[in-house]
Amino acid sequence: MTGNHWGYGKEDGPSIWHKNFPVAEGDRQSPIDIVPQQASRDPNLDPIVLNYDQCTSMNITNNGHSVVVDFDDSDDRSVIQGGPLDNPYRLKQFHFHWGGKGCRGSEHTVEGYSYASELHLVHWNAVKYKSFGEAAAAPDGLAVLGIFLETMGEPWPRNPGECTCLSHQRHSNWDRDNEEPRTSSFLLSNNSIGKNRAQAATELLQELNSDVSGNFVEERFSLKFNSTCLRLGSSLWSASVPFLVCKTYGLIGYMRLLVQEHTVIESHPDNALEDLRLDQPFAEFKNHIQSYDLDSMDKKDHSHTPWIIIVAKYLEKWLSEHNGQPPKNYKEKEAFRQFIREGILKNENGVPEDEENFEEAIKNVNTALNPTKVPSAVEDLFNSEQCSNISSQTTSFWVMLRAVKDFVHNEGNGSLPVRGTIPDMIADSQKFINLQNVYREKAMQDATAVCKHTECLLQSVGKARMHRSEGGRCRSLAEEYSVDSVNKDEITSSMDNPDGEMVFYLMLRVINASISSTHFPGVYNYQVRRRISATEALCGAAFCKSTASMSTSKTIISTELTVLLREAIKIISHQFVPFNNTFSFTTQCHRPLRPYSCEY
Repeated sequence: MTGNHWGYGKEDGPSIWHKNFPVAEGDRQSPIDIVPQQASRDPNLDPIVLNYDQCTSMNITNNGHSVVVDFDDSDDRSVIQGGPLDNPYRLKQFHFHWGGKGCRGSEHTVEGYSYASELHLVHWNAVKYKSFGEAAAAPDGLAVLGIFLETMGEPWPRNPGECTCLSHQRHSNWDRDNEEPRTSSFLLSNNSIGKNRAQAATELLQELNSDVSGNFVEERFSLKFNSTCLRLGSSLWSASVPFLVCKTYGLIGYMRLLVQEHTVIESHPDNALEDLRLDQPFAEFKNHIQSYDLDSMDKKDHSHTPWIIIVAKYLEKWLSEHNGQPPKNYKEKEAFRQFIREGILKNENGVPEDEENFEEAIKNVNTALNPTKVPSAVEDLFNSEQCSNISSQTTSFWVMLRAVKDFVHNEGNGSLPVRGTIPDMIADSQKFINLQNVYREKAMQDATAVCKHTECLLQSVGKARMHRSEGGRCRSLAEEYSVDSVNKDEITSSMDNPDGEMVFYLMLRVINASISSTHFPGVYNYQVRRRISATEALCGAAFCKSTASMSTSKTIISTELTVLLREAIKIISHQFVPFNNTFSFTTQCHRPLRPYSCEY
């Protein structure tokens, strides 16, 4: 097959491969969609055993659409055996399947879900066949091990310097979860059996980067969450030191951010509304609007007038006809859109011209009519004690916020400073630049006014100039565990959904309570049966079975570690806003990661 005739899209995907390649038709074909609920386990199969010698790898090749690593298959130094295989199969090569940037590229799927990439390790039956080519033509000649690969989100430490692994357990080939021999380990090889897990993992991690110093601690640790963690959280809260609490059990997990105050230099706000001021145009913008006369324009100028000007002109007419009241509800906004639509030029036959700028104006009516007001969250900050009482100990964030507040109450006439940016739109270059300059110059004037207020405040408390920032607050761990501060109504309403994140969060809280009173609910089958009654007494029968078995997979740990690192970097670097107090997630039923952020 060549790359010009097949792929994984709708027009060149697996369902039509057989049209160009008859060999691709039939039941014993790739790719397949794995449906876990329909899969059955064969208890008679032996574990699959991997025995690879890295010294047998010979060549790495870029074949134009993938990376292929070839191995020396002249002997049995690198083989796979066990499972459904009657004898060892030699490793011939491995290669990858991947998609383009931002695309999924795994050959196979799980319940229709395609992974970022897929690794194929190709083995052949050297006992029964003399060559790889002969084996490839036989139904029992090849054994291909497929591994789904998922990309991890940034950021990861690029040069951590050192790492420390902690474990008191030794690696064994017995799976205590299922009370049967362990098939394999993702992190540790069979050569590590008998070694301390932390020691074996450290040795393997150091092979990845010899410049990183590795340490391991062979010691058993215990933690009383409601005692040790609360005391630690209280101490860090008093010292204004950020504290991230991270927990994972089974397919669910949560994190709790504890920080009194976190200021952020916000350079790229998410989902920011446009700041156009059409309902409260400033003087310079009013003058610019008056410079346009839509009725006297020729067709070229009329069809290249910025949509902001069009909406502003028709809004003036609307206000004069409706006692100064702008369109507010859906019916009024539809009438306003029709009002603008009637302004489109018509040809000599009375047919409306194709004026994209007017269509753009109609489309952006909701955006243009956003009321200009100070957000309630900002008002709360304005009214806070830190903003009202500025002293020499006040941080830069509160000084800057007070300066903005003074601007709002003076030059701003009740409004925040103009942002100074406008969206892209259909217009000729000169008209767009002129309009952009009006907003930009006003923004610079407002920034200068805020700067003057800042300097006056700094002089009054004897401090140097400071940078602009944004802030956020969290509750302390003690407040979270206080009955008086619980948002009971919202929690109760969230309990109607048995698969909701709030249910899982409450179960995690029950686990913490069980740790304080007795011990962990359990991760092995014999522990689950023994401890269900104790867990039921804490949380009720609805949760007892779920909370009684909380063994965690490596995928969940790595997922939460990614989020943890990202949030830690936000806190350290003061870039971007961290999650709101609590972050919980579940990956049950092979659904994508579903984060849930709340203030509990």
